[in-house]
Amino acid sequence: MKYVPPPRFARAEVERIMASGTDAEVGEALISAAMTSADRGWVEEYAIRHVRDGAPQVQRCAALALGHLARIHGVAAPEAVELLGALSDDPVTAGAAGDALDDIAMFARAKDIPGSA
Repeated sequence: MKYVPPPRFARAEVERIMASGTDAEVGEALISAAMTSADRGWVEEYAIRHVRDGAPQVQRCAALALGHLARIHGVAAPEAVELLGALSDDPVTAGAAGDALDDIAMFARAKDIPGSA
């Protein structure tokens, strides 16, 4: 398997994909935005929405996006952590959720993680 970096999408293109893209396109756009956008809050909002309401394929990508955001920006919304914990209970999404939670634990400031001092 060869690593292929995610494409870089303009913000308007990400928003278009979020509104009408296929599950595969939404997942790709989430990961791309997480890795390339400087606006953490904007990306995190989309990722949280798709962790909560997406198809399992999209939930996995949204979880990975949340992990990337924590690694890149050093913060994670408490709501994201709680939702990832819930995804950890589903065998279909548990791997991606666990990876994201590991990234959050490693890279996010402790005050941003529920239950931390």
